[in-house]
Amino acid sequence: MANKNQSAAYPSKVRAKWYFLVEKAGKTVDEVCEMYLISRKTYYKWRSKDLGNRIYVSRKEHPETKIKGEIKILIYEEKMRINYGPRKMKLLVKRRFGIDISTTAIYKFYKKKGIIFRPQKRLPWYQPIKEA
Repeated sequence: MANKNQSAAYPSKVRAKWYFLVEKAGKTVDEVCEMYLISRKTYYKWRSKDLGNRIYVSRKEHPETKIKGEIKILIYEEKMRINYGPRKMKLLVKRRFGIDISTTAIYKFYKKKGIIFRPQKRLPWYQPIKEA
């Protein structure tokens, strides 16, 4: 807004409804934009202006994520107690919960939590011994 006499194209109460519908009511940005006849660009422009300085809010957990609640706790505690690698941890989780989790997902969880204690050693290059 350049002048004091000018009003915003979309009042703050209306914009608050947009954000509420997307964040709390479970609507998608496309649905809200369609309801209020605005473009996605307009929505994100105002969102960055209004919510840019807001405290970080973590993203929703993906509905098909296999590492949840009890499993997260088990993986973390067993890693601290026994220091299993992703492969053995996968077998342990499968034995206890009957859920098959990929080793990659477990490794990413380890990295995210910062609980990889011994990184793999890089071996120096060598030349095999030639027989005479």
